[in-house]
Amino acid sequence: MPAGQTTQMVVGAAGETDREIFERILLEYDVMNLKRVYFSAFTPLAGTAFADRERAPAWREHRLYQIDWLRRVYKLEEGEIAAAFDDEGFLRNSDPKVAIARSSLDEPIDPNGASFAELIRVPGIGPKSARRILLCRKNGRIERMGDLAKLGVAARRAGPFLQVGGKAAATLDRWGA
Repeated sequence: MPAGQTTQMVVGAAGETDREIFERILLEYDVMNLKRVYFSAFTPLAGTAFADRERAPAWREHRLYQIDWLRRVYKLEEGEIAAAFDDEGFLRNSDPKVAIARSSLDEPIDPNGASFAELIRVPGIGPKSARRILLCRKNGRIERMGDLAKLGVAARRAGPFLQVGGKAAATLDRWGA
C-alpha cells in the first residue's frame, strides 16, 4: 500500500521479553517493510482467557517506543541498542539512550568536533538539535552549555556526556549505574 502498513503489539500478555519484541519489530521493518509499530501495555479483562494474567507496567510500553524511535528515526544499529536491555532481555525503567551512551561513549564529547552520529548518541540531543549544532559550528565555536540550550539541546541531560569550552561536567566513572 502506498502509505505503508502499521501494526500494534500488546506488551506483556504472553511473557515475552522486550528483546524478543525488539527482534520482532526489526523483522517487521526490515523484511515486511512496515512503516510503524505501536505498543500497548497489556491489561487483563475479566471474563477473558487472560483475566488472571498480570498487568504490564505502562512504562514498559513507553520504553519500547523509545527504542523503536532510536532504531527508526536515529538509525542506531541493533547491537548498539542491545546495551539498553538487561541480562534477562528486558528494558529498565530508565531512558534507554542513557544506557546506550554509557556503553558507546568512551569520554565526554566536544560538540565542536563531534560528528552527527556522535551527537545523536548523547541523551538530550536529537537529530534536529544535532543538525543545528553542525550549522552553528560553521559560524564559530560553542563555548557554553547555554549555547547548546539555545539550539534545542536538553542541556541538563546532555551535560554529563559533553565537554564544552574545555570543561566536562562529569567523567565516565561518574556515569555508572
